This record gives sequence, C-alpha cells and structure tokens, in this order.
Amino acid sequence: MTPASVGMLLRGVDSHLRGMRSAKRALARPLAPGFNALSILGPRETQLSRILSELLDPDGSHAQGAVFLELFLSEFLPTSWHGLAPAFKRIQCEVPTRLHARGRFMDLRIDFQDAVLVVENKPWAGDEETQVSDYLKELELTGRKHALLYLSGTGAGPEARSIPADALEAARTDGRFGLTGYRELGAWVGRCAARCEADPVRAFLKTFQRYIEIAFEGKVEMIEESAVVEQCVS
Repeated sequence: MTPASVGMLLRGVDSHLRGMRSAKRALARPLAPGFNALSILGPRETQLSRILSELLDPDGSHAQGAVFLELFLSEFLPTSWHGLAPAFKRIQCEVPTRLHARGRFMDLRIDFQDAVLVVENKPWAGDEETQVSDYLKELELTGRKHALLYLSGTGAGPEARSIPADALEAARTDGRFGLTGYRELGAWVGRCAARCEADPVRAFLKTFQRYIEIAFEGKVEMIEESAVVEQCVS
C-alpha cells in the first residue's frame, strides 16, 4: 500500500466517522441512544445481585412466574437441573456462611425442594483466600444436591488462591461447579425480554441488557470500531 493510498484510506475513515457522529447527534433528541438509567446509577455488586434475585424469584414483582428461572437453569446448569423450577422454595441475597470463622456472605442462594444453587457474583472484584473452596464445603453441609455457579465480569474462573486447580476441576467434572460471564448473562436477559409478557418489565430487561453490553462488552466503542473495519475492507 502506497503512502498516497494510505492517506486516502484514512481520510475516508475520518469522513465516515464524522458522518456517523453527525447522524447520532441528529437522532439524539428523539431517541437518546446513549441513555441508560442503570449506567447513571452505577450499580454495585450487591445491587446487581438484587436485580438477579428479583428476576429469578418466581414470586417476584415481574409477575412472569418461573419463566426467567427456567431459562436460567437451562442456560447455565447441567441438564439434571433443568426441571427444578417447580420445586423452588426461596431465594436469598448475602447469605452468611457457617464454616468460615470471620463470616462470609454468599451473593445469591436459591433453595429448591431437594437442591441448593449458589451464584457467586463477581462482576469486578477478585476472590478472597479459599473463598470458592469454603463455599463448596458449605454447600456439602446441606446434604442435598448442590452447585456453585461462578458469574464473573470477564467470564474468567476463580483465582488459584480461591480454590486449587485440581479441586476446581473435580467440582466442575461432577457438576458441583459452573462458570459463566456477564456476556452470557446479557444474552439470557435478552431471552427473558423475548419471553416477557409485561411491557414495563420487558423495558427494564432491555435496559439491563444494554447496561451489560456497555459495562462488560464495550458495545459503545465497538460501534465505531465496526465502522472503521467496514470502511477499510470496502
């Protein structure tokens, strides 16, 4: 590629981006494409856990029954969990553990008739020493079928100080440990919106999905990146 052709390409990209930004400004007043209430509120980890708790509760104010919970189980848990929604008993946030001397709090605990699911919500924070190991031991005390779903902002698993690699692999193999990220959670929220019959709840779900896209997937920046790529290959 000659210097002249490179200069022409860069001028074309610059012109294309300026056109996009101009169009976005023109549409800003009627559409407010960059507005997201959750982004303004800047929810912390505990607030995100409460949102999940409300959505996963079949008796929640969303009034959609067990639809969201059923989608969650089928999306993130092994098949042996997929039919458990009718056996739902309760859901709690910030549940204290019994084993750890200083006291720890499991972000989200869902009790079924004969099973217990804990969701460890890690959008930003790292693990404490032996944290995942302690939670798995805590779940063993229930004497029921159990699993720990580790939900991280990037989709990365727990740190070595939280649980040894061999113990993590053993828990993953026998279905006691699962891993997912906020990108996958956002897709689940989108499926919930598609199944939701209440307009206000559907609007919130779309807001929540958009927040996840912005906060954890960088979708705002990706729009311009895609425009640059498109201009370069055209």
